[in-house]
Amino acid sequence: PPAASNPIDFTGEGCVDFDNTDGSWESLPGMRSNLYDRYMSLNFDWDGFVTNEISIGEDGTMYIGHDRGRSLNAYHANAGTTGQVYGNVFMKNLTDGRFAVVWDELNRDANAKDMLSPGANNTFQIVLSNLSSDYPQVCYCYEKMMWADASQPSIVGVNHYTSNPPYTIGLFNREDNNWGGVGSSNNG
Repeated sequence: PPAASNPIDFTGEGCVDFDNTDGSWESLPGMRSNLYDRYMSLNFDWDGFVTNEISIGEDGTMYIGHDRGRSLNAYHANAGTTGQVYGNVFMKNLTDGRFAVVWDELNRDANAKDMLSPGANNTFQIVLSNLSSDYPQVCYCYEKMMWADASQPSIVGVNHYTSNPPYTIGLFNREDNNWGGVGSSNNG
């Protein structure tokens, strides 16, 4: 049977609405935490590095360029020893020149170690635009965030040729509304 419609109204400047039954969104194959190389219709400028190459991870990470040296972490779920990350990932080259990726119902194995709410799902997106656009160049948009890992916080931030993001928006390992501000840890 066809998938049930699950429209999502992502709110925020630059966010894009999503419906999993809209055939204009490309569904990426089940990756089981692997990366999927694709091409965007826009040439994205990352501090002078311009490319249309993108690598999308099922774990909430998007790499700019197939060399995987620059990443945007919308909710990088560190699988490590705590269980496999999986979910539905969709991408779309938008008619206004932007590029969007939606991680819909991202989950972890039900028996993942230190999983606070087994079976819960997270849904979020990253939208990219070029420098001349009226939209922000990078948008992080969140709809439903229902799980976190107590032992390995998920990272929201930007990584440029380092093992740790030089700009961390936050580390998330709680299932509440705690927020300590930009760069903080122990957030919900």
